[in-house]
Amino acid sequence: MTSEAAVRIGVRRYLRRLKTDGKPIEFTSLHGTSYSTAGEPDMAGCFAGRMFLIELKAPGGKSTMIQKMRQNAWESVGALVLRDVTNWREVETRFQKEGLV
Repeated sequence: MTSEAAVRIGVRRYLRRLKTDGKPIEFTSLHGTSYSTAGEPDMAGCFAGRMFLIELKAPGGKSTMIQKMRQNAWESVGALVLRDVTNWREVETRFQKEGLV
């Protein structure tokens, strides 16, 4: 079974490939601390001027209620939120749908 860590590696490789190919993208992994807001997504970035956030999950995993609340808050201000991503192809598909790639 694929772990969330393996999903993160695949997504980061895909995002790095976009950057290597000259696409206008920056991204980072977010790590929860006692000073951060509970439920924030696992990754954040900006692609061609569009902020995006990614919640990574191992296959079968689902966002918690607090994660859903934070995702909704980000979407309400225009961010592109990718929920419960289990492989890098889901990111590619969503970016294509949004006209980013």
